[in-house]
Amino acid sequence: MDAITANDFDEFLTRAGIATPDLGSQGGKQLSFKPGPARVIIVHFVESDRPKYLLDMTTRILDLEEMWLLVPRRGTAADLELLNGSQPAKAFRFAAAEKDRLAEYLCTRPMAFGNYSMDIYVISGSGNTLITWDHHTASEGLGIELRDKADAGRLLVALNDLGAELDLIGREH
Repeated sequence: MDAITANDFDEFLTRAGIATPDLGSQGGKQLSFKPGPARVIIVHFVESDRPKYLLDMTTRILDLEEMWLLVPRRGTAADLELLNGSQPAKAFRFAAAEKDRLAEYLCTRPMAFGNYSMDIYVISGSGNTLITWDHHTASEGLGIELRDKADAGRLLVALNDLGAELDLIGREH
């Protein structure tokens, strides 16, 4: 896991065509594709879903790409307390060998109201997939925005094989 500075992260977002309107101190920054994604997959959960199912689902999503970035909606990456000490980081980059660690974190992180880990984004290394995993996920579903239709198809197959409850929203540009 590598720490990414605010400048490097902002450059990544610009190259990826991801906008960051500031919603103020209460809302933080909201990441979104400009233009919008080709496909949106929303994975639904129920209270009885077992931790192993959530971990399997998360692993299948992360299998789309080799590298992923993790960024909190509010605060800095250091606020997620994944590294000892406080490094000046806006995001963390997880390489292929660290995807299991990222999946485990996503499924077990603190979700108490006000905790920085409550509302996070996970972005593929290519910038083609944007996952919003926040305090609304339990009630509204996990939002996965994809620019690449082929990636969306592969992910749909993987999630269907797992038996995931999901919705697919197609958008044409």
